[in-house]
Amino acid sequence: MITFETPTSKPKPTEQKRWELLRTMFHPKTVAVIGATERKASVGSTVVTNLLKDAQGRQIFAVNPKHREAHGLRCYPTIADVPRGVDLAVIVTPAATTPSVIQEC
Repeated sequence: MITFETPTSKPKPTEQKRWELLRTMFHPKTVAVIGATERKASVGSTVVTNLLKDAQGRQIFAVNPKHREAHGLRCYPTIADVPRGVDLAVIVTPAATTPSVIQEC
């Protein structure tokens, strides 16, 4: 079971802040695909391909420690290696690795 610690003193977001967070999630300017690959019929390949088809000014980062490149994008070994902040992380790694990837995000 995954548990996340949240500070109890942190104020709840205002209504406006909640809308901003939702807007960022549905219209991100930067997206990281963790588990990006070129392996045909894989989820990581499909997600990257679909994002590139309709990038609409988004910057897309591929994250995969086993690859240098995926679909013409440089692959970063970890999310921490991505050179700028990421609005949305799409995790397409095996289930066993997902908890550690979430923690890293």
